[in-house]
Amino acid sequence: MTTDYAAIYDHQITTNPSYSLAEHSPGFKAVLEHAHRLSRITGMSLDVGCGAGFVVELLRNVPFSLDAFGVDVSPESVAIAAKRNGERRITQTDGVTLPFAAETFDLVTCFDVLEHLDEPDVPHFCDELRRVCRPGGLVMCSIALREASAIDQFGDNVHRTVRPFDWWTPYVQPDEAHWVRNPAQAICWHTKRAGA
Repeated sequence: MTTDYAAIYDHQITTNPSYSLAEHSPGFKAVLEHAHRLSRITGMSLDVGCGAGFVVELLRNVPFSLDAFGVDVSPESVAIAAKRNGERRITQTDGVTLPFAAETFDLVTCFDVLEHLDEPDVPHFCDELRRVCRPGGLVMCSIALREASAIDQFGDNVHRTVRPFDWWTPYVQPDEAHWVRNPAQAICWHTKRAGA
């Protein structure tokens, strides 16, 4: 049976007020923390699992000034993010495949999304992150390495795949990574090589 990611995250964004606050967005925090590095990137960016669109909005503005876009599985999130960033910048996905041509983006971000997938969906989704990134472009991910405090409407933890970082490395293929102890998460960087 296929997991209905859209229903789960429509429910989360409409019932959990913290999803609507930038200060609770792991991606917003990560972009600010790594602003010096990210501000050197030019061109187009895609935030995968953009939620309310905070990262898209942040990357569109100084000091980044990227042509920033977002994608999310939740129609509720897409509507909220589109109000913040404009409809042309936000797209809905099926939660497994990214609806963009190969090698479109110079920066692909995916913050605290991968652990929300079922294990069988992780390899393909990570391939999708790299597929839409241009050669020489950067894929930046954060992965929570612990259970979430939130339970979905079906009684399951919203972090569906909780594994140690070594389990994730074949899928995210990091060139570098660092860990945050509290809450337990890893930030990963992958530079796409030509022909990969």
